[in-house]
Amino acid sequence: MFRQAYLYFILLLLVLMVGFWPSYFSRLNQQHSFAQHFHSVIMLLWCLLLISQAWLMRHKRFSVHKQMGRLSFILGPLVVVSATYVAFDFIGKVPLPHPEQVLAFHWFGLFLAALFLFLFAMAIYHRKTPALHARYMIATAFVFLMPGFGRAVSNISDYFGYQPPNFLLLLMLPFLIGVLLIISDYKKRQNSRPFIYFTLAWGINVYLFAALPKMQWWVDFSAWCQQLMV
Repeated sequence: MFRQAYLYFILLLLVLMVGFWPSYFSRLNQQHSFAQHFHSVIMLLWCLLLISQAWLMRHKRFSVHKQMGRLSFILGPLVVVSATYVAFDFIGKVPLPHPEQVLAFHWFGLFLAALFLFLFAMAIYHRKTPALHARYMIATAFVFLMPGFGRAVSNISDYFGYQPPNFLLLLMLPFLIGVLLIISDYKKRQNSRPFIYFTLAWGINVYLFAALPKMQWWVDFSAWCQQLMV
């Protein structure tokens, strides 16, 4: 898997392009918020960094890999800032009272930023342990799979005239990927701790995505976030 990781990262980039093409990339000449542009640029740069780093490791260009890795100290925090910013920008555009779907996606945006921060911090902490470092970096790619994949499935379903699957059902995909990676590492007697952390966090996310919109404290918190952006 790790030898071909750059191919999976290229696939992730394609999924993001397909998912965001109708609403963003095909409408760059139309008005978008600064938060959307900022987040898009940073995420594209992060995907390109993942692709290049995995390709360098595949071809044993270790010194170049290490030098380029220093860019992550800048891009990683910017990913967290941009993801948080775009989550607040999203909730700020929706007038009160917030529908349950908006409340769910507000949680989802903030969760993605928090999960990426944890995985990135752990990848940096274990940067001298290649096996752990690689797994944490791979997990950061899974964090932002669903925003693109969910939109891509919806776009394709609309094109062929089908009802898109429920997003809550689609949310199970990263969880299943995490489980498969844990099983694979267990069979190979590898340290699967990064994928275990990711999978547990994602399972909690799926539950809260459904549960939080019905909790008054989250309704109030989201309203407060909306007022901050007005």
